[in-house]
Amino acid sequence: MTASVSNNLKPAATADQDLQPEASKVKRIVNKEHHRLVLLEATASVMVEHGISGTTISKIQEASGVSRGMINLHFQSKDNLILAVAEHVEEEYRRCRRRAMEAAGNEPLKTLQAIIQSEVSDTVLNLRLTAVWMALRSESNSRPELLRFVDTRDRAFYCSVFRCLRKYNKLHGVDIDCRKLTLAIMSIAEGLLTDYHLHSDAFDREDALDMCWYAISRMVVAGSENSRVEED
Repeated sequence: MTASVSNNLKPAATADQDLQPEASKVKRIVNKEHHRLVLLEATASVMVEHGISGTTISKIQEASGVSRGMINLHFQSKDNLILAVAEHVEEEYRRCRRRAMEAAGNEPLKTLQAIIQSEVSDTVLNLRLTAVWMALRSESNSRPELLRFVDTRDRAFYCSVFRCLRKYNKLHGVDIDCRKLTLAIMSIAEGLLTDYHLHSDAFDREDALDMCWYAISRMVVAGSENSRVEED
């Protein structure tokens, strides 16, 4: 009886042993990602406080509590870390816009309004993120590889707005100039970012949203009316 039980347990013990290397691998991946995120957040904090020129590996090490060897293992250099922060910030920004668009449904003006709301949300417009953006922009002339992450002519934003307006044209049988209106909306959003960065204490999100949507809705109406007049 004892021998039988013992034999029955052997496969289970062997299975547990087989799982151990896989569990260790998963743990290493989780730890690696954790260290990476800690380093990105610490680098962003140092950038906000000292600017990119004042950001050093020593300061990042102090802010993160991660060893210099671990920093070198993950990113090899300060330049790679700065680039990774730019990618991280851009992805946060785009993720916020994607979520807003998905929640808005298929009606083009509601989707457009959701895009604008995401632009003035505290996920996008906050002291930390805008400071990082401005720091990255200040370096974009000397480091052109950073520009695509903080460009005022962001292609993804342009396409999102342009598609909303083109869909509005098709649904309502009008011919708004989608390119001009998209560029106007992008200019408004850029102005809000700059205004928040310079005057965060006085910045009113609701007022900014109302102003923005007032201007956009009037431009949409004017564009629709102009296209109908031209048809007549």
